[in-house]
Amino acid sequence: MIVIVVGTILGLILNQRSHGQISAGADAREFSALCGVLSWVGQTFNADKADWDDDSVYKQIMTLNMTMAPATWRQVFLKSGQTNEWETSPPAIYANNKIFQKMWADWAAAAKEVGEEKGVEVKLKTATGADTGAAELAYRRSAVMAITAEAYTVHNRLKELKRQKRQATPAVITNKINTIVLGKPDGKLPTDPKDSKSVIGGGNTAANRQTGCTSVNGQANPGSNLATISICLCANGASGSPLTNPCFTETAETTVAFPGGADQVGAKLEDLKKRCPTHTKKELTSGEVKQAANAIAALFRTTATGTYIGAFETTGCNGANNGGVCFKYPKTTTNTEASYSGAAWYTELQALAALLEADEKAEAQGDPILAHLTALAEQAQQIAAGELLQGYPNSTVPTAAIPAAGSQPSTGTKSRSDCSKHHSNQTECEKIECTYNENAKDGIKCKPKTGAETPAAAAGEKPKEGEAAAGCAKYGTKAECDADKTGDKQNCAWRKGKDNEDDKDKEKCRNGSFLVNKKFALSVVSAPFVALLF
Repeated sequence: MIVIVVGTILGLILNQRSHGQISAGADAREFSALCGVLSWVGQTFNADKADWDDDSVYKQIMTLNMTMAPATWRQVFLKSGQTNEWETSPPAIYANNKIFQKMWADWAAAAKEVGEEKGVEVKLKTATGADTGAAELAYRRSAVMAITAEAYTVHNRLKELKRQKRQATPAVITNKINTIVLGKPDGKLPTDPKDSKSVIGGGNTAANRQTGCTSVNGQANPGSNLATISICLCANGASGSPLTNPCFTETAETTVAFPGGADQVGAKLEDLKKRCPTHTKKELTSGEVKQAANAIAALFRTTATGTYIGAFETTGCNGANNGGVCFKYPKTTTNTEASYSGAAWYTELQALAALLEADEKAEAQGDPILAHLTALAEQAQQIAAGELLQGYPNSTVPTAAIPAAGSQPSTGTKSRSDCSKHHSNQTECEKIECTYNENAKDGIKCKPKTGAETPAAAAGEKPKEGEAAAGCAKYGTKAECDADKTGDKQNCAWRKGKDNEDDKDKEKCRNGSFLVNKKFALSVVSAPFVALLF
């Protein structure tokens, strides 16, 4: 609620105009403030702001997680012996299981969404791809499970906000604006002056300006809407000498006559609205509504006879140039609160601002959380499809044996990594002369043929007869050995042998990397370990 404190100095500055005749354009400032709201009539605001659906993204994650789960897990949620009838509460054996009690509703809903088991295979292939092996599927499943657990926590934060539908929908905003300006939510102006919602009402006949521009109690019409105030401030016509164009200074402006009856109000009001700046705003905010209310409220002033908006010389708002082109509310008893604060236009402005502010708060609090949840859903989908993670826990990183410095990799044998690229495709596997086993226990279906894979000699082993020395062993002098570098890093070292190396007591050029000396086989580092490194 806006409070106006009226002091003696403020009254001298703002409340009194020089005695004499009121000139054209005297109410231009007031009309500018009123236009801030009048121009909203007929506009559709916030149409692109849909209701929140904070559950749908979480539902996607839960459904994907359940689709990737083993069939035995989905059967927990089926009634015994049924294929499409679902349990409504946890089985008795889980009655004391806190996790089941907490998660049952979400799990059961996801299981029901996945549906009958006979259709799961198609859904699984859609999510993961047609050629996903059992081990690979298990790996992706575990990653999606971890994301689902995080999504549960994030979704709970959204649920705490309890945001569902917007309060300030386009229809609600329109109804509020119509009530503020025209006095009725539907925006239809009655033509019967006896109607209590008539903009210009005065009993059995059209109100004259003296009575039509004075509020009796501050709440009922006249004075309950801004259309009444606008017409009283800006239309021509008076019981005495009328003021021409009280809201406009341009001589070329067409005057707007004070309506002679309620049936003329719509046309007269439309004439006034045409003089307001037009806009194509699509969004209305609480700050704009508050600003508009404050701008109008700041123009009211209280005197000994009442609370006025608009120019006046005497106590009446009769439209005369020596009387008043204004609207008058009753004087308040305390002079600390303007009597317009009970008028429908003012209370509706406050109500509209509150609705918009509630939506804005819910949006500011919830949208970042929803964005987090949406990112988790996208991550889960990409992992399920094999677009983010490569390999599974027991697989090997496709790493060839480390070649000696300056040597060329062998092209005469099939490495394990060549074959493992095709463990889900028999045709491609056999095309590169590897062996394919659909039922491989370790999940690696495509492997080199027996005897076809030639691993590099382990560190410390002597070259077989007929083979040239490789790696650091090929250097016969310390100078040659020390010269083998990669940047500032020494690849070889002139030293005595260590455990498991030949000729321990002899100094010669040996491999300098502990990875080779200790057989730290990169080829068996699991994908999860590699993931931790990055």
